[in-house]
Amino acid sequence: MFSPLFDSFSNYFIFVSTLVLTNDFKAAIIAQVIACLIPIVVIESSILNPRTLSYLVFYLSFFPLLMYSYSGNLLYLLISVIAFIILLYTHKLAVQAYFFLVIVFSVIEKNPFYLFFFLALILLVLLFGGKSYRVILEDHLVTLDNFRKYYDFRLHQFRRREKQDNKSDFISKLYSISFKNPVAYILANNPWIVAVLALYGLLISKLIVVFNEIPSLMFNKLNIWIFTLVVVALLILSIKKLNFLGEGNRYIEYMTFPLAIVLGSYGSSLLNFYGWKFSVLFALFVLSLILGIIYLQFKVIIQDKRRTITAHLWEVIHYLNTLRNEQLRLFFSPTSLGDPVMYFVKGKALLTDCGKGVRRLRDVLPTVSIPMDEVVEKYKINYILIDEAYVTLEELKLKHFK
Repeated sequence: MFSPLFDSFSNYFIFVSTLVLTNDFKAAIIAQVIACLIPIVVIESSILNPRTLSYLVFYLSFFPLLMYSYSGNLLYLLISVIAFIILLYTHKLAVQAYFFLVIVFSVIEKNPFYLFFFLALILLVLLFGGKSYRVILEDHLVTLDNFRKYYDFRLHQFRRREKQDNKSDFISKLYSISFKNPVAYILANNPWIVAVLALYGLLISKLIVVFNEIPSLMFNKLNIWIFTLVVVALLILSIKKLNFLGEGNRYIEYMTFPLAIVLGSYGSSLLNFYGWKFSVLFALFVLSLILGIIYLQFKVIIQDKRRTITAHLWEVIHYLNTLRNEQLRLFFSPTSLGDPVMYFVKGKALLTDCGKGVRRLRDVLPTVSIPMDEVVEKYKINYILIDEAYVTLEELKLKHFK
């Protein structure tokens, strides 16, 4: 429920950072508008995903790190250290994005400081943070190994050779597109990438002449940040053996900050040079994004019956909550059905997000590899909840059920 709040904090930080770098109020406003209208970020905030907190913590660590490398101000380094330690304990994918960035920055700037910062803090947390971070890091590595071995978690839970990209599920279709056409998918997730590429194309060809007010060294750093994560996202989606590193589009969520600042700075200059012409073009682009975001919210959130609680599902939840004389042990298919249900039902579910847990449940995750009667007996399941649009009762092949 706090996702929009964290998102607003991120946008405010983008506003302040743009103002610090450019001393231009118009640039800061434009940067904030851009940050508010990135489809993938808006959708994450709309579904109340805690990942929006990771954006804020990521920016609070990586931007001050760049500012420290630029200015040498130790206050920036202290802020970066604190935020990065929080990130280590809270958001695994953000740490992976951070890792790719420090490698690229160390190579391009021929400065091992970035990689040293990353590794030194992990080592310090491991040594002085007690057992807590060792457990988190171990689970992170085990999860990556699980995805490396069984990376295609989109396989149908029962129809072993069938992917979950059927025509009835809009989200599954989007996942399918992400691998078939990663470039289009990435650009659709964040159309402002198209804007920055078009802008740089016009500047290189000298069809327009505008300037940005960001100090040149910081401007270069922000561009490295942007294009590193774009390339990482495309490589992960394009190369099958890299799919285990996560959903590629998630990486571009962490480049909202530099992209908004760079475009905000240029936007202010374009407004000064081209006046109403730029205003009209910018307004049309913004309007098209707003309409696109509303459409996505309708398709991905409002119309998504598989991952939300419908009236029929509420009836099931209320029924399960009346069964107080027995310990509920639930099996769900699809597994995504378990998240909303277990939030309101007291009992145990045959589900896990833990890397070690997935290894222990290899006979049911990501696909059921043993007869359902064995699953019921082995895990003492007393209730099975399925979405018949996903799997039929006949497909379960249960010999004994009520």
